[in-house]
Amino acid sequence: MGLPLTSAPIAFFLALQEGVAFAAAAAVGILAGTLSQAAFSLVYAGLAPRGGWVACVVAGSGAFALSTVILDSLSLRLTLLGPGVTAALGLAVGLLRPEGKPPPRAPMAPVRRGTYRPAWARPPEWCSS
Repeated sequence: MGLPLTSAPIAFFLALQEGVAFAAAAAVGILAGTLSQAAFSLVYAGLAPRGGWVACVVAGSGAFALSTVILDSLSLRLTLLGPGVTAALGLAVGLLRPEGKPPPRAPMAPVRRGTYRPAWARPPEWCSS
């Protein structure tokens, strides 16, 4: 889960093509979508230790949909939504990390010349080669 950094160029081009008011409305939707992503992550992570992946995906998707419906029914302002999303993401990250435990480390895979990189980095490198 993260901020919609890839959406900024889209909002920029929307502002150029459709106008600033349209881009501002799109930005509200983008940030509200981030809150829905946080809801999905929290529900999925909460069920993961007890349930299978199918139950986690279904419940997380339900939380995403419910959050989206609720947020869509509200009249949200961009000036309040930005700080609200930042606070909600901070809270979600705090809830996802167990107390007193450091963040998990990705397994490292050897690379040429004695350096190391995370094992998850290999498949994207294979695809881009």
